[in-house]
Amino acid sequence: MGRSKGADLPVGAKKAGHISAAREAKCAIIVAKLDRLRDVALVAGLMAQRVPFIVAELGPDADPFMLHIYAALVEEERAMVADRTRKALAEKEAGVILGNRTNLPEANARGASSNRAGADTFGCNVLPVIANIRASGTNTNSGIAAELNARRISTARGGD
Repeated sequence: MGRSKGADLPVGAKKAGHISAAREAKCAIIVAKLDRLRDVALVAGLMAQRVPFIVAELGPDADPFMLHIYAALVEEERAMVADRTRKALAEKEAGVILGNRTNLPEANARGASSNRAGADTFGCNVLPVIANIRASGTNTNSGIAAELNARRISTARGGD
């Protein structure tokens, strides 16, 4: 582990570089979620060193007190997930089958049936439009796709 310039707490070398770069550029560190900062000590260290940081999911005006509370919760959740993962891997090594497999075949059948019904409904709705496009002289798949996109008709899953 490296140390960020002027820091009194250890951080990973990559993070230390980002912290130093942010300090030199006099700009804030932006993270998507608070759990990306890993632990309460790092959050507290950034605050104590007056390194500005923004947690996108909380917004730029997040209260420092609440950041400490959220960081503590994130750290505790990380520890609980790690503990559950270690226990599950130990059980798996001992030969235990993980997960609830009591209704797996039934769930698979229901999912497939639902997918088929959705595909059939979508097909019934889009087929007349495709027939219209073909009647106007466009017969290639790419041409039909371009015309569907021009008409803002998306795929069954919402894509172009």
